[in-house]
Amino acid sequence: MRNARKLFLVYILIAFPASAQLETSAATPPARDTKAAPLPLDSRCIAGQWHEQTDNPFRWIFEVRGDNLEIWRTDRFVSGKFRREGSSWQGQLQWGNGETWRNVSLTPTSDCDEIHTNQSWWFKRK
Repeated sequence: MRNARKLFLVYILIAFPASAQLETSAATPPARDTKAAPLPLDSRCIAGQWHEQTDNPFRWIFEVRGDNLEIWRTDRFVSGKFRREGSSWQGQLQWGNGETWRNVSLTPTSDCDEIHTNQSWWFKRK
């Protein structure tokens, strides 16, 4: 049986010299880095819960996925999808009554305390 294995290995080496590789050591394969890459500063800044302005009860969740941002109001009446464009996010909101607001812009302030919009409201951390 041992000779049959040797003959088979010799056959593989002769028949497929470029693809045959024998591992001569029992070294462990290199460890893969499984830690997620850190989000850019503005992505970390914008992710999380936000208050719609300071004088109403609405809260929003902002979830960053790479260059995409999904937001929704906690009552689920409105949600939106945005794409990063420079230091702001451009996208649209879909309302529970069927309306769609296109070309909505979200821009976090430099201290990440507010997000300004091109609408009549803004977002603030509390």
